[in-house]
Amino acid sequence: MSNEYTDAKGRKWTVVLDVGALKRMRQLAGCRLDDILPKDIPDKATAQAAATSYADFLNDDERFSEALYAILKPQADAAGVTHEQFDEGLAGEANQRALMAFH
Repeated sequence: MSNEYTDAKGRKWTVVLDVGALKRMRQLAGCRLDDILPKDIPDKATAQAAATSYADFLNDDERFSEALYAILKPQADAAGVTHEQFDEGLAGEANQRALMAFH
Protein backbone atom coordinates (compact mmCIF):
# COMPACT_ATOMS: atom_id res chain seq x y z
CA MET A 1 0.00 0.00 0.00
CA SER A 2 1.43 3.38 -0.96
CA ASN A 3 -0.16 6.82 -0.94
CA GLU A 4 1.20 10.34 -1.14
CA TYR A 5 0.15 13.61 0.43
CA THR A 6 1.53 17.13 0.69
CA ASP A 7 1.67 18.70 4.13
CA ALA A 8 0.88 22.31 5.10
CA LYS A 9 4.54 23.27 4.57
CA GLY A 10 4.53 21.97 0.98
CA ARG A 11 6.52 18.82 1.76
CA LYS A 12 5.51 15.64 -0.07
CA TRP A 13 5.28 12.41 1.91
CA THR A 14 4.75 8.84 0.72
CA VAL A 15 2.94 6.56 3.16
CA VAL A 16 4.04 2.95 2.75
CA LEU A 17 2.76 0.40 5.24
CA ASP A 18 5.45 -2.24 4.91
CA VAL A 19 6.95 -4.39 7.68
CA GLY A 20 9.56 -1.76 8.54
CA ALA A 21 6.89 0.94 8.89
CA LEU A 22 4.75 -1.30 11.08
CA LYS A 23 7.75 -2.09 13.27
CA ARG A 24 8.57 1.62 13.68
CA MET A 25 4.92 2.32 14.44
CA ARG A 26 5.06 -0.23 17.28
CA GLN A 27 8.47 0.83 18.60
CA LEU A 28 8.16 4.61 18.32
CA ALA A 29 4.43 5.23 18.66
CA GLY A 30 3.52 2.29 20.88
CA CYS A 31 0.70 1.04 18.69
CA ARG A 32 0.19 -1.89 16.38
CA LEU A 33 -1.98 -1.84 13.29
CA ASP A 34 -3.52 -5.14 14.44
CA ASP A 35 -4.67 -3.42 17.64
CA ILE A 36 -6.30 -0.65 15.63
CA LEU A 37 -7.74 -2.84 12.90
CA PRO A 38 -7.71 -6.59 13.61
CA LYS A 39 -6.98 -9.06 10.80
CA ASP A 40 -9.71 -11.48 11.80
CA ILE A 41 -13.25 -10.15 11.86
CA PRO A 42 -15.46 -13.21 12.38
CA ASP A 43 -18.77 -11.50 13.09
CA LYS A 44 -20.74 -8.27 12.95
CA ALA A 45 -19.99 -7.30 16.55
CA THR A 46 -16.25 -7.64 15.94
CA ALA A 47 -16.57 -5.65 12.72
CA GLN A 48 -18.37 -2.86 14.54
CA ALA A 49 -15.77 -2.82 17.32
CA ALA A 50 -12.96 -2.73 14.72
CA ALA A 51 -14.61 0.14 12.86
CA THR A 52 -15.00 2.09 16.11
CA SER A 53 -11.38 1.43 17.09
CA TYR A 54 -10.10 2.55 13.68
CA ALA A 55 -12.27 5.69 13.71
CA ASP A 56 -11.09 6.52 17.24
CA PHE A 57 -7.47 6.20 16.09
CA LEU A 58 -8.00 8.42 13.04
CA ASN A 59 -9.86 11.04 15.09
CA ASP A 60 -7.16 11.22 17.79
CA ASP A 61 -4.84 13.80 16.21
CA GLU A 62 -1.99 13.18 18.64
CA ARG A 63 -2.08 9.40 18.35
CA PHE A 64 -2.42 9.54 14.56
CA SER A 65 0.48 12.00 14.31
CA GLU A 66 2.70 9.78 16.45
CA ALA A 67 1.96 6.73 14.29
CA LEU A 68 2.31 8.62 11.01
CA TYR A 69 5.63 10.16 12.06
CA ALA A 70 6.93 6.70 12.98
CA ILE A 71 5.90 5.38 9.56
CA LEU A 72 7.50 8.34 7.76
CA LYS A 73 10.56 8.71 10.01
CA PRO A 74 13.11 7.63 7.36
CA GLN A 75 11.74 10.27 4.98
CA ALA A 76 11.68 12.87 7.76
CA ASP A 77 15.26 12.07 8.74
CA ALA A 78 16.41 12.29 5.12
CA ALA A 79 14.71 15.70 4.78
CA GLY A 80 16.04 16.96 8.13
CA VAL A 81 12.48 17.33 9.48
CA THR A 82 12.11 17.01 13.26
CA HIS A 83 9.06 15.50 14.90
CA GLU A 84 7.89 18.98 15.91
CA GLN A 85 8.30 20.29 12.36
CA PHE A 86 6.45 17.24 11.05
CA ASP A 87 3.54 17.92 13.40
CA GLU A 88 3.42 21.55 12.25
CA GLY A 89 2.86 20.26 8.73
CA LEU A 90 -0.33 18.48 9.80
CA ALA A 91 -2.40 21.66 9.96
CA GLY A 92 -5.82 22.18 8.40
CA GLU A 93 -6.49 20.42 5.12
CA ALA A 94 -3.06 18.79 5.21
CA ASN A 95 -4.23 16.66 8.14
CA GLN A 96 -7.16 15.44 6.02
CA ARG A 97 -4.79 14.63 3.14
CA ALA A 98 -2.58 12.66 5.53
CA LEU A 99 -5.59 10.72 6.80
CA MET A 100 -6.58 9.84 3.24
CA ALA A 101 -3.03 8.74 2.42
CA PHE A 102 -3.03 6.48 5.49
CA HIS A 103 -6.22 4.65 4.42
